[in-house]
Amino acid sequence: MKNYKRSLKNFGRGLKGTAITLVGVGLTVTPYTAPLGLATLTKGINDIVNSVNGNYIENSIMTVKSNKLITKLSGQPSNYIVQGLPSISQFMQATLTENKMDFLKLQEVNLLLGLDTYDNKGNQIEYNTNTHIGNYRLLKKLENEGIISGLTKEPSKKSDLKVEKLLIGNVNKSKEKEYRKKRIQKIKENVSSQKGFFNKIKLLSEELKIGINKKTQMYKVSFKKTNKEFKEEDIAKMLSFTDNTNSGKINKDKFNLILDKDGNVKGIDYTKKYVLGKLKEKAKEKLISRKQNRTNNLKDNLASLTYGINEIKKDEENLKIYGKNLKIDEKSRKSLDITR
Repeated sequence: MKNYKRSLKNFGRGLKGTAITLVGVGLTVTPYTAPLGLATLTKGINDIVNSVNGNYIENSIMTVKSNKLITKLSGQPSNYIVQGLPSISQFMQATLTENKMDFLKLQEVNLLLGLDTYDNKGNQIEYNTNTHIGNYRLLKKLENEGIISGLTKEPSKKSDLKVEKLLIGNVNKSKEKEYRKKRIQKIKENVSSQKGFFNKIKLLSEELKIGINKKTQMYKVSFKKTNKEFKEEDIAKMLSFTDNTNSGKINKDKFNLILDKDGNVKGIDYTKKYVLGKLKEKAKEKLISRKQNRTNNLKDNLASLTYGINEIKKDEENLKIYGKNLKIDEKSRKSLDITR
């Protein structure tokens, strides 16, 4: 698409996003419309952010910042790729996908399908990003397939990827809590092993800079996109999880291919049938879990009731025995029998 057409399209997207955001704010004021308002607000903000960044990728959670002024102000290289704010549909897909890396790989391929190869002067565009080793391995695979070229990487700072994980529902609170607990204990042991007050303070400061959350080594990565087109078998080869029969064909029940008139792949997404099916599975699992919890609670209540009745019977017997041992008269003994 010509740059001026793309600029007009992004400008229109920004205006639309502003209007949608205002509507979303209005809907969030009442508890009845708040869920709809939140969804509307998310959509509006996403459109505004994409408009400002000059992002032109349609069907990926990944965003390319093509606005040179914005990247310069943020201290990032031009044509910088980041994980953006997901749409409601993308968030649902990410949440329902058991293997989050599969979802991310799908988003990265969609990004590459939509990226420009040359700028308006005919120069091959160099793209930059900061990512982890899992994404780099996919890019390396794409380079071997001739889809990208000039791939480079160098280590950068470690990151806990907290925001990125949250945006795709990839949060395991129990594991994170367990890691933090062990990390805090390790810091205490390391500090205690140091001799001298100032050495302890110095080490504690260094440990706190590292943090208590689990961190992933990140890499500064750059590459260029080639003109190679994608066919169905290329996608099946790159994303092996999309081909469950090893036939070189995409599983059409789970994935939907977007093709141009020449049969080249321009996008791949989860089918509505698959998403709705996963939603039904989740709803069924919750229903079964609730029924099981009710059954367990009923069993616990019955057990407590049985235990209580047995205790009452024991108390009655003890009272009777106590009365006999005291050799009290029959009238008083009968008054101790609480079952009468």
